[in-house]
Amino acid sequence: MDAVGMTTPRRVRDEEQKERPDFTYGWPMAIGSVEVPLLEMVQMYGVIANHGVFEPLTYFCGLADQHGAITTPFFDIPPSQVIEEQAADGVDSILRDPESKPEGFWRKILTIPGVDVAAKTGTSNLCLERDVYGRCVRYGVNNVWTMGYGPKLVVGVWVGNADASAMDDLADGLTVAAPIWHKFLERAESAYQGGEVCTEDLTKLEKNIE
Repeated sequence: MDAVGMTTPRRVRDEEQKERPDFTYGWPMAIGSVEVPLLEMVQMYGVIANHGVFEPLTYFCGLADQHGAITTPFFDIPPSQVIEEQAADGVDSILRDPESKPEGFWRKILTIPGVDVAAKTGTSNLCLERDVYGRCVRYGVNNVWTMGYGPKLVVGVWVGNADASAMDDLADGLTVAAPIWHKFLERAESAYQGGEVCTEDLTKLEKNIE
């Protein structure tokens, strides 16, 4: 996972194993039980969009921290083939295929007319109540996502509470995060001209999106 820009799972695992040497994510990792920051998730989707080639995300000419220092929080390593091209393109084909999405709102919100896009939603559960044996008997939702890309841009949307508390019971990636993703990418794809986005360019991009 490190190779595609998702470094947090390994770091967290190594920290957990200092206290619990037998700790492992186990099989649930295959269906998304491991927490991954939004930035790393966007980087991974960028690899899929780029035929399996890792290429560091383009930054907004540096980001200022609370002290005013300019930081560049993205990877500073050269591009490399980290996923077999055929495998990456296979996943890409599934994510792009409108026929793989149910008709109606689902298909409408994850496709953009005239723009070839790929998209995937996600919803994380939170245990709200356990029985006397420690088994979860009531679940809630605390993270909803939509990840995807068009010909020019990779866009990730996360919605949740900063304290990881539960959201509304009806919240999910499709109904909460996907509309934000759709609206932004629809307008940004036509406004973005490529290259690094510096402050003055970002202002123009924001105006075009509004």
